[in-house]
Order: sequence, then C-alpha cells, then structure tokens
Amino acid sequence: MISKRIIDVTSSLGVPTKFTPKRHFASKLFKEKYAKTRPFKTPTMIALDNFDFYYGPVYGNQWPSIRLGLLTPNKYFAVLNKFSRNRQKNEALLKDLGAFNVLEKLHQKVNKKDNACAEYKEYQPIPSNDTSKANDSVENELESIYMRGEGGLGYFRQSGEIASLEERTHFKTKLSKDVNIKKINITGFEGQYVELPTKSHALTYPTELTIYSFPKGDLSDYPPPPKDEIGTPGWWLLDGGSLAPVLALGLTEESNVLDMCAAPGGKSLLIVQTGLMTKLTCNDNKQSRLGQLHRALGQYIPVNSDIADRVILKRKDASVLDYWDECNIYDRVLVDAPCTSDRLSVNRDDGNLYSTQLTEQRLNLPEVQTRMLVNALRSVQVGGYVVYSTCALSPVQNEGVVENAVAIADEHFGIKAVELSLSQMVSHFRNIYRFSDKPRRGILILPFLPSNCGPIVRISQTISQINQHIDSNLLVVDEFGKKKIETVRGSNASKPQKCFLHSVFASFSLEQHFFKRCSAFDNDGSVIID
Repeated sequence: MISKRIIDVTSSLGVPTKFTPKRHFASKLFKEKYAKTRPFKTPTMIALDNFDFYYGPVYGNQWPSIRLGLLTPNKYFAVLNKFSRNRQKNEALLKDLGAFNVLEKLHQKVNKKDNACAEYKEYQPIPSNDTSKANDSVENELESIYMRGEGGLGYFRQSGEIASLEERTHFKTKLSKDVNIKKINITGFEGQYVELPTKSHALTYPTELTIYSFPKGDLSDYPPPPKDEIGTPGWWLLDGGSLAPVLALGLTEESNVLDMCAAPGGKSLLIVQTGLMTKLTCNDNKQSRLGQLHRALGQYIPVNSDIADRVILKRKDASVLDYWDECNIYDRVLVDAPCTSDRLSVNRDDGNLYSTQLTEQRLNLPEVQTRMLVNALRSVQVGGYVVYSTCALSPVQNEGVVENAVAIADEHFGIKAVELSLSQMVSHFRNIYRFSDKPRRGILILPFLPSNCGPIVRISQTISQINQHIDSNLLVVDEFGKKKIETVRGSNASKPQKCFLHSVFASFSLEQHFFKRCSAFDNDGSVIID
C-alpha cells in the first residue's frame, strides 16, 4: 500500500516511472564558434593561400617551382670581411669547402668575351669617314635626349660634397607655390599612363668586394665564421639576391651614398666592403632597427678603421614627403623598401604581415613604398642613380610603385627619370640567378631550388633633369632673428638662398658618426653600446 501511494503521488506530479536519456536542445540565441565550423589558419597559411590566388595566374607554369622555392631554405652567399686580420686564411678556408669567388669568376667571363670581341673587330673593315660622321651624329642626338638640364654639368655639386643646411632647405622648398605637399593624394593610378624611357647602361663591378658561393645545386652549409685577435668575424652570410641591388648602384670612389632603409645592415655592410664611397648615410625610422644596424656595423668593422668616420646614422621617416629635407644631396640612393617579404611570410608567423592584426599595415604598403621612392628621387642629384628593391613577387609593390613614384615626381617636383637597362646584369648572372621575364620594369630574381635566391626585384633609375624654373617659398631668418616667407621666382630659384630650416619633424632626426658610441667588444664579437 505504501509503494502504491508513492507511485500515485509521483504519477500525479507527472514524473515518469522509467529512466530516459537526457536531451539537449540548442538555444536560438546560440552562435557556433568559428573554430568549430572552419579550420584555424595561421598567418603563414593565409599568406600561402593569397600567393596561390594572386601569383598563380601571374607566373603561370613557373608558379609551382617558385612556390616550392619559397617553402625551402634559401641559398646564402658568404661575404668575406676585408677588415679581418686573417682574411687570407678565411678565404682559403672557404675555397677548401668548395665555394668559389662569384665576382672573380664573373670578371674572367667578361674578360674572355672582351678578348673574343677584340679579335673579331681586328678582321672587320675600317669604316669610311662618312660612316663615322653618321655614327657621331647619332650618338650626339641620343646624348641630347638625356641632357641634364639647362644648368649644364658644371652647375651641379661634385659627388661627395656635403650640402649645407641652407642648401638643404632651398632644395626642400623649391616647389611651385601652387603645390601643397600635404595635399598630395596617392591613389595608385598615377603611373597608369606614365612615360618612362629606357637607356642602355654598362655596369662596373667593385674589385675589393669578395663574395663566395657554393656551385648551383650544392646545398652545403657554411661553418661559423672564425674571429681574429680583436674579435672581428671573418665573413657573414646574406641571401644571394641581396647582392644585386648593391652592384646595380655602380659605385665609384667619389660616390655619396644614401641607404634609405638600412636596417638590419646587410646591404650597408656590402657598400662599406667595396670601399667605393666618400660617405655612406644609413637611415632608418625606428629606434630599435637603428640599434640593430648600429650593432651589425660595429661587429664587422673595427672601431679604429679609417672608413668608420665616413659612416653616418640618421633617424628619419623616409615615407613622409613634407618634412623630408635630404634633397639633391646624394648621387647614389638605395631604397630597400619595406614589403611583404614573401619568403618570410610563408615560413614565419611572428611579425607576419598576413596576420589579422597587421592587415591595414599590409594594405598600406604600396602607398608607403611610393612615398619613399618619391623622396629618393628628390634626394639624388641630376645624373645620379636610384635603385629600388623589394623581397616581394607582387607587381603592385614593384612596377606599380615605380611608375606611380615617377609620375608624382614629375608632376609635383619637376623631376624627370630615366630607367637604366639591366640586360648586362642578366647576361652576367644567368648562371647564378633565375630571372623572370614577367616584370615590365627592372629585373626579378625568382626562387629556384638549384639556386634558391630571392625573391628580389631591382629597378634602377637615373635623374635626367630637374625643372629649375619654378617659384619657391623659402623660410628666411633675417638678421634680427625674425622669420618670414620669401618667394623666389624664375631662374633665381635655382640659386642657393640664405635660409634656415624650421624643422617640425614628427619624431626626431638623429645624426651621428657611427663609432662614437662604441666602447668595447664583448666575448662573442658584438659591440657593447653605452
């Protein structure tokens, strides 16, 4: 009776007498997690998907080979440090490992071709006077196309001569009064109809630069570089493609060089190793990268070296047009612009521009690169060279940036640029690099398993003319210390005026001789910076 009463009570309450599995019903307010519905992708996976989508149609049948090269460790060159006291021993060690001298082999190849051409010319008939006169007239006509302006060659400052603050301010403000630099809007379509003529160019390679590489297909590794008595390493390694931009500068003993984005310092060290410069200015925007550059230069160059006083560090934002005052000073400018760094993007997640946090920075890269190249064109003297290079395969970051920058420099600053042909370099380095036939401008070194260098694009330009007959607004400080704006019109604008820069630079400008802050070497050869 008791059990029956219990059953009756429970049944009246609606409780089931048998156990059934518990069922869960999803709420209408429930939102499924992204990670459950779609697989999680790292920045390297996102980068690889982007490259497959964009680069695949561009490079066609070559893309599978390029893709494999990007995912494979790249090939390094060993740069022999001429400041090491054991240079001969270090060079002998590299030769014993099976490496060969890249530039020495190249010189032998060039000399062999020159001798063959000389023998061929001996059997050619001597041209008549009429033919020689016709050739002279053609050469004069071609030379007149690339005249350096109405001032003539003697008007411009000699290479290596340092510009004063007054001259910097003059060239910085030598703009039309109707042009406001702050209102220059870069859309990416400026170079759509740009006319950039191409001129043949003969390169000379530095004799003091010693580069060693293993033969094509040899994947051997280099041992750690030995150090001399004072701790200077015997060599350092860099990507094989990084050699091309420095060789493209065509350095001479009178070169005044600006490395606009110098950190971490590999290309600056190459320039120093050539010895072909009167002054090297290494610029970078971030303090951390500048310190990294400082340590790299101090590690491989002794403090008491004569070349130390010719290396200067500066901290300036090269992507800002209105406060850039390094105008018409240098005759060689290297722009190793920030880019997506395609090889690192598919192999490293840390600091990857394809992460969601850095999407905006990646999308703004073409505009930043264009501004930097415009400032590079402003910095070089007439007849000087500007070399633009990236580590990206993207045509937007390469040819697109060059054409937009040339159009902006012509429209707003009166600067005429000429592209220099790189066919000679392609012919000389065909056995070392794999070159692409896709780019409209310059050369592109493709990743390739037997010689896995790059990717790196290199475009060389020279300034043929600067329009000097424009009005200039100059900030002048008079003898009483009062500031006033004076407008210089017509041909007077080409003459240096007595004026001083009223700097309102966003961060600050750091200019110092490099080795003044180096106090000692620690045990592993790096520089202690106080």
